[in-house]
Amino acid sequence: MSRIIIISANTSAPGAEVVGPLRDAVAMGITEAGRALVGEIPLVDVVLFENDHHEVAARIRRPCRSLEALERPYRIYELAPEESWASMDASLRELLEVTPSALEHILERLASRPA
Repeated sequence: MSRIIIISANTSAPGAEVVGPLRDAVAMGITEAGRALVGEIPLVDVVLFENDHHEVAARIRRPCRSLEALERPYRIYELAPEESWASMDASLRELLEVTPSALEHILERLASRPA
């Protein structure tokens, strides 16, 4: 089991043309989406359980695709489920960063496990 965090890597204030589409992708309010787009809060913070894998994978992939389409860089982190992003030291965060291809591998591995 893993906890996946996705953070915007672009700290510049987004315009409405960015906030709207991303807000739809992550089901956030306008203010919350704006804060997430400047990296103040995670865009995605989910725990991967085997029994809800497909739903959670979609919740992870949707904002990634949206950010890519909007050409906004982002970072992905894999934590233990009980770890807190907000109180985590920046140097530890750096060690927990994964690539988009590593994230896909994690999601594919979960999807291939028998239910």
